[in-house]
Amino acid sequence: MRTDNHELSSASILMLAIICCIVVASIYFNQSVLNLITGSFPNEWGAVSLIPMTTQLG
Repeated sequence: MRTDNHELSSASILMLAIICCIVVASIYFNQSVLNLITGSFPNEWGAVSLIPMTTQLG
């Protein structure tokens, strides 16, 4: 049985950390601007409230 030990370089770990930050930020960013979105669509609060749910579902 052969086992290969593949270690991640510091650059790879940094790249993965940055990607994780961007993904999490993009999921939660819309929650801070929901009032601005609602201002653009005043009679559509039900539809606007679905934005965070759909972005978190993926």
